[in-house]
Amino acid sequence: AIQELKTEKPSIEMLLCVGGDNFFQICSHLFPEAYLVGVNSDTQTSSGALLYFNLENIPEILPCLVGGGNFTYEPWARVATTLNEKRVEDATCTASLSIKATDMMSRYLLERKEMGEKEGEKRETEEQKATGILIVSGAGAQKGAWYRNAGLYLPQVKSGLYPLVTEWFSPTHPELHTLTREPMGGEDCAYKWLNLRVRVGDELTLRYWSNDPSELSIDSINRYDVKEGDELRFRVSDKPLKVVSKMMTKPKWQ
Repeated sequence: AIQELKTEKPSIEMLLCVGGDNFFQICSHLFPEAYLVGVNSDTQTSSGALLYFNLENIPEILPCLVGGGNFTYEPWARVATTLNEKRVEDATCTASLSIKATDMMSRYLLERKEMGEKEGEKRETEEQKATGILIVSGAGAQKGAWYRNAGLYLPQVKSGLYPLVTEWFSPTHPELHTLTREPMGGEDCAYKWLNLRVRVGDELTLRYWSNDPSELSIDSINRYDVKEGDELRFRVSDKPLKVVSKMMTKPKWQ
């Protein structure tokens, strides 16, 4: 059914995403311009970190959605990514570069362009060797997320150079965070950019230098091969998601 939607996608103004977090992300890829209502279908087995409602709320929320439009929504920031100057779909939670063979290391050069810098100005760079890097929105920084779990090693790094820890930040905050996974050197790693903030107007460039192939994953849904010489760019998307977050107590027509 998902493959059919990709080829013959109808125009939808609002979508009830009844399932778990992963299904919500799939819906956000298929209908990124619709109002999305996340409904957790199984609170016993699904954490529902991205979902504001559950099945018990359906009788309450439907009157507010149908006809009246009596609801509020949040603009969730997303990760905009280009691969060799071609934009791929935005990530709702996580864009990741991962080495395909987990016993190998990727090698790449990071360059950060901060808001206000002009073309041609000298910018900071850092070469890193690691198993990969994560770039997340606030939705990808919720409790239990890959970013949070992978960041547990940061307190072990003796240099203390990392500028922030992998804590929660709001999905509506127009900012991205990064995390370098399993960096060369382990607890003795001296990299300054184990995790970064990428604000609106900033851009993070990654130039891949390793002979070993890696993979760009967008929300663990769509994947793209990354090889030596490829260039990736990450920034805050100019197209936030519209996630329904609250229903009004009375429909407008009453």
